[in-house]
Amino acid sequence: MAFGLSVAIHPANESGRRATGTGGRIILVTEAVFAARSGGAACAAADVALTSKGRELFEQAAQAWTSYSNLNPPKPNLELAKEMVRIYGEGGLNQAAQAVQTLQTIVAAEPKSASWYSQLAIYAYRSHNISMGDLASEKAVSLAPEASRKRLKNELAEVKANPSGEKTYTTTTNGKTYTGKLNAKGELKATEVKTTPTSTGKTSTTGTSTTTKKK
Repeated sequence: MAFGLSVAIHPANESGRRATGTGGRIILVTEAVFAARSGGAACAAADVALTSKGRELFEQAAQAWTSYSNLNPPKPNLELAKEMVRIYGEGGLNQAAQAVQTLQTIVAAEPKSASWYSQLAIYAYRSHNISMGDLASEKAVSLAPEASRKRLKNELAEVKANPSGEKTYTTTTNGKTYTGKLNAKGELKATEVKTTPTSTGKTSTTGTSTTTKKK
């Protein structure tokens, strides 16, 4: 997880930590995000689960950001907002709804960014907010360069169709066909696919569940 926060915290700001206004809150958020960024174990790679220490630091940053946002600052700090999207993302706390709220702040300040509207669409779909996802997707495609609009539209459509991003596997064992998804242990939680004829001459599909280790 990459962080690019450049805001500095100085000892002179010590008194600001106790302030209840936006100035004090922004200091708290900045410090919390810095702690998450520099916490070592907190900054897990995208394909590695967040450590317990990392989650603790990320949750502290999220709490500080929520307190700051609740003050409804007239000009929210965009640099911190973008850091919070990463913290709320899949490699962090995996809180899509919170990411959506933060992304709304970002696109309001950067209304011509196809990239941020794309992110808003993705996280809206992941939080099952289809209407917002559709609006953000349409906006992202309209703002994207003409040459990449079709590709972006297809990518966002795929996220809408499969917001979890989980891959469905199909396997055949002893002549039986199973389909399903991997669980956290890497086991395939699958359902046997059975096709039987009906009185109308058509076929119907039923299934029974099983769990196997995916190799």
